[in-house]
Amino acid sequence: MQVHPFVGRDQELEDVAGALEHGGVVLVGPAGVGKTRLAREALARARAAERTTVWVAASKAAASIPFGAVAHLVPDVDTSDRLRVLRAAEQWLAGAATDRPVVLGVDDAHDLDDGSAALIGRAVAAGVAVVVATLRTGEPEPGPVTALWKDGPATRVDLAPLDRSETALLVESLLGGAVDPVASEQLWQLSRGNALYVDELVRGGLVSGALTWRTGVWCWPGRVSVAPALSSLVDARLDAQPPAIRDAIDVVALGEPLHAALLQRAGVALSALEDAERAGVLRTAAVADDVEVRLAHPMFGEVARARTTSLRRRTLCRRLAEACPVDEDPVRVATWYLDGGVPDAEVLARGAARALAALDLELAQRLATGADQAGGGPDARRLLAMVMVLRGHAEDAEELLADLDTPELPDPVRAEVVAFRAWNLTFGLSRAQDAERVLDRAARSVTTGHDLLDVQRAIAHGYGGRVGPALRLAQSVLERPDTHPAARLRALTITCQIAGAGGADERALHAGDQALELDEHLHHGDWSMATEEIRAGIVSVRLYGGQLDTAEEIVEASMRRVAATGWRPGTAMWTSWRAEVALQRGRVRTALGHVREATALAARDRQPFETWATRLRALQRARLAALLGEVTEAEEALDEARRWDDGGSGMLDVWGDSSAAWVALARGEPTAAIALARDGATRARRDEQRRWEILTLHQAVRLGAPETVVDRLTELAPDAGGSSTRLYTRHARAAADGDGAELDAVADGFVTLGCLLLAAEAAAHAATAHREAGRTSSATAAARRARGLAARCEGARTPALSALTEPPGLTRREHEIAGLAASGLTNRVIADRLVISVRTVDNTLHQVYAKLGVPGRADLAELFDDAGAGGSPRGVGRGSAASS
Repeated sequence: MQVHPFVGRDQELEDVAGALEHGGVVLVGPAGVGKTRLAREALARARAAERTTVWVAASKAAASIPFGAVAHLVPDVDTSDRLRVLRAAEQWLAGAATDRPVVLGVDDAHDLDDGSAALIGRAVAAGVAVVVATLRTGEPEPGPVTALWKDGPATRVDLAPLDRSETALLVESLLGGAVDPVASEQLWQLSRGNALYVDELVRGGLVSGALTWRTGVWCWPGRVSVAPALSSLVDARLDAQPPAIRDAIDVVALGEPLHAALLQRAGVALSALEDAERAGVLRTAAVADDVEVRLAHPMFGEVARARTTSLRRRTLCRRLAEACPVDEDPVRVATWYLDGGVPDAEVLARGAARALAALDLELAQRLATGADQAGGGPDARRLLAMVMVLRGHAEDAEELLADLDTPELPDPVRAEVVAFRAWNLTFGLSRAQDAERVLDRAARSVTTGHDLLDVQRAIAHGYGGRVGPALRLAQSVLERPDTHPAARLRALTITCQIAGAGGADERALHAGDQALELDEHLHHGDWSMATEEIRAGIVSVRLYGGQLDTAEEIVEASMRRVAATGWRPGTAMWTSWRAEVALQRGRVRTALGHVREATALAARDRQPFETWATRLRALQRARLAALLGEVTEAEEALDEARRWDDGGSGMLDVWGDSSAAWVALARGEPTAAIALARDGATRARRDEQRRWEILTLHQAVRLGAPETVVDRLTELAPDAGGSSTRLYTRHARAAADGDGAELDAVADGFVTLGCLLLAAEAAAHAATAHREAGRTSSATAAARRARGLAARCEGARTPALSALTEPPGLTRREHEIAGLAASGLTNRVIADRLVISVRTVDNTLHQVYAKLGVPGRADLAELFDDAGAGGSPRGVGRGSAASS
C-alpha cells in the first residue's frame, strides 16, 4: 500500500529528534493516528545523520514466540538461556553502534513478547540504544516498555489526531492539488484527523469517481462517503460486538449526542452503554443531570447508518420519537417523526425551520415537504420555497409561491410572500420585469405590508447598480413608524451593502451594526440569509477602505462557519471574498486559486444569486488571469462574464469595465485599457457609485494616465471615507507631478495598509520620477524597493513594474506599438488593432528604432519579453489587478 505523504507533524518530528539525544521517545495514540509514520520519519532523519538504525515490528503472531519480534537482533545462541540472549544482543547492538547509540524503532510495542520487551529495555538502560516506540491507546503495555518512559530516559508523547489545517494539507498532498473547502471540511469531520482514515477516504473517492478535478481544484460534490475498504474495516469492528451493543450503536447513530435517560426510554439498557464504552465504540460525558452518549468516532455512525435497512430505521426512529420529551432538539425530533412514520405538521415545520437555520438544506427540504404534505398550510409552503431557493431550485420555488400569492391570504402574509417571490424572480430566475409586475399588482390590492414590497424594490435597485434610488427608498422604509421588523432588517441590509459602494462608509457600517443586532434578535442567533449579506457588506467597506486585517478576520470566520455546514454556494461566496482579500494584499496567484475554487464549488449546485455570482467570479478570474499574463484564460473568463450579463446586475457593470481594461492591457492595448477604465469611472459617476468611481479612476493611474483623472479624484476624496481613498488621490497627484519623494511616501502608506502590489507600483513610479529628475541614487533605491515588493506579489505584471526593466525613453504609444511589433504582429495587424493607419505604425517604429539605437524590428524582441500566445510585450505590461 502506498505510504501517504508526511505532513502536519513537523513539530512532533522535531520533538522526537530532540528526544533521541536523551534516551528516546514512546509515541502513544489510537490506531491510524500516524504513530508508525512519525517513527519511520524519525529513523530516516537519524540515518541521514549517519546513525545506525534498526526497525522492530511487533505483532500478536510473533508475541507467542520468545524473542520473536527481535529475532533479527539475536545472535545464534540458545534462546532458552534468557540471560545469555540478552547479553549477546546487547553486545551485537554495541558493535553496530558507531560513536552514538543505535536508534531502535519499535512498532506496536504493546504486542512485544516478554523477552523482546526485556531486551529492548536492557539495551536502552545500558546506553547502547535509544528507542522510538509506538503504543496503541487502550492496549496493555509490557512492563519494560512502560519503564522506558516512566522510570527510564525516554519521553512519552501522546499523539493527537491532525487538526483541520493539517488534515487539509494531508488531503492536498495526497491529491497533488488544491481541494474545495467543503470537501476538505467534510473529510476532516468524518476522519477527525485520523491519517489512515483520510488516506482511505481519498482513495475511495478517486476509485469511485466522486473526487473530480475541475477548474484546477479537486471537488467532491455531495457528501463525502466512506470507501468500501474502510467501511468493511469499521463493519468488522462493529459486527464483533454483542447484539445489545450493536443495537445501542444503531440507536445512537440516528441522533447523537443522546442522553442516557432518553436511550433507556428507547429500550437501550444502561449495561449495554457501559459495555459499549469499555469496547471503545461509544463514549460518554457527564452533562448537567444526565450523561451524554456519542459514538467513539464519526466513522462508526456513518457506517452504522449506511447499513441500517429502511424497515429497521423506521422502527428505531419510532422508538426514539415515542421516547423523546417535547423539549428535545426540534431537528432530531422532527427527523424521528418523519422517518418513523409519525405525521405531525407542527413538529415537522419546527424541525425544518431549525434545519434551515443550521444550513442543513437537504434535511430542511425533507422536513418542510413532510410538513406541507401533513397539512402545514401557507407557512410550511413558504418555508419549503425558501429552502428550494437556497438550494437553487428557483423554478420549483416560483411555482409554490405563485400558488400562494392569492388575495385570500392576510395582507401581511401576502406581502411577505410577494416580496420573497419578487426576490426569487429577480435573483433566482433573472425575470426582473415579472418581479416588478408582481410587486405592482400586490401594492394595488394590499393595505398593509407596503414596507415589505418597497424594500424589495430597493434591493432590486441596489443590485441593479442604482445606488441613489436604492438608498433613498430604503431610508424611507426605515423612517416609517410602523415598519415591519423583516422589512427593517432588509432595508438596513441593503443600506449596508450599497452605501459603501456610494462612498458612505460610516453610513454603511452603522447600518451593518444595526442589521446584525436586529438579525440576532429576530432569528435568536440562528443563521439567516441576511447574516451572510450583512457580513459581506461590512467586508466590502473594510476591505476597500484599507482595513484588510479586519476584513480578512470576518471572511475567514464566515468561511469556516458555512463550510462546516456543507453549503457550497455560501462557501463559494466567501471563497470569492478570500480572493479579494488576497488580491488587495498583492497575493495574485493565491487570489486566482481562490476564484478557481469558488468556481468549482458552484459548478454543479444551483444557487441563489446565480447570475450575479457567476458573473462576478468570471470577472474576478478575468482580471487576475490578466494580471498574471495568462491572456487566454482572461479572455475566456471575460466572455463568460458577458454571457451572464442579464441586465439586472448593474452593480457589476463597473467591475466589467475594469476587468475588460486589464484584459485589454494583457493583450498589449494600453490605450484601449485606459479608455475602458475611464468608461467604468463615468458609469460609476452616473450611478452614484463613488467607491467604484474612485477605484476605476485609480486604475487609470496604475495604467499610466494619472494626469487624466487627478482632478476628479481630488474632488471626490473629501466625501469618500477610507484611508485607501486618500492614498489613491495622493498617488494620482504625485504621479502626475512626477514627485518622487511623495511617491516614496505613498508607497510607505500602501505598505502600512498591507497593499503590497500597490506599494510596489508606487515605488516603481517613484523610481521613474527620481530618474527623470536626475536623482540617480534615489531612483536606484526606489527601484530596488519596488522589485523587492513585487517579488512578494506572485508574478503580477503591471505597467509600473514593467517599467523597471523595459526600454527607457519611449512614449506610451511608442511602447505599445513597439511591444506589439516585438510580439511578431505585422504593421497592418497592429494598425487594425489600434484603429490607426499603417503609415502611423511605420513612422512610430522608425522613431522607436532611432531612440533605442537598433536597426530594425527584429532587434526589438531582445528588448521585450516574448509575447507568447497573448501577444503581450513586457514593455506594455500584461495587465494589472483592478481594485474594483
